[in-house]
Amino acid sequence: MPCSPQYVMSNGKPMWPIIQQSLVRLQQLSAARSVTYRDLEGGGVLGSGCVQEEIRFSICPEMLVSLLVCEMMKPDECIFLIGCERYSSYKGYANNFEFDNDYRDDTPKDNWGRKWCHLVAMDAIYFRNPSIQYDMKYINRELIKAYTCFRLRKVATIHQTLFGIATGNWGCGAFNGDKQLKDED
Repeated sequence: MPCSPQYVMSNGKPMWPIIQQSLVRLQQLSAARSVTYRDLEGGGVLGSGCVQEEIRFSICPEMLVSLLVCEMMKPDECIFLIGCERYSSYKGYANNFEFDNDYRDDTPKDNWGRKWCHLVAMDAIYFRNPSIQYDMKYINRELIKAYTCFRLRKVATIHQTLFGIATGNWGCGAFNGDKQLKDED
């Protein structure tokens, strides 16, 4: 269903179903399409960050190449990282994050020999003043961004359309996004 005003009810809620699932660790869902998000792809992976996207880039180091070749995203863009292999296990989070052991990635491969791992990098808006995120300009931007990332593309086989989406609270936390508003996006 397209993300446009005609599909939003008068109370501002979308007219499509929302499926919520509690996620413990994004990386444990290897068959899911995982999502990373920050204003720049990879977050603070080369600096001081050790949370969701930084952890993912650390345990799948070939994703680091994208930091060299991908520009800052426009409001209607996202970055697809396909076939990324995981090389390490970890323990902890943020200041307690550390390497735990080598990891054997048994994710099946597609017809081109790539790991069946599709990650989507999507940027979020940093709301210095959190109250402005309720402005329709920002809500529309977030709806378009989410649609860009999560829409089903035409694919060759039905197997390729069977995926889930594993994400944290996109744009919340350090970006001051409202979790309830993002769930309704």
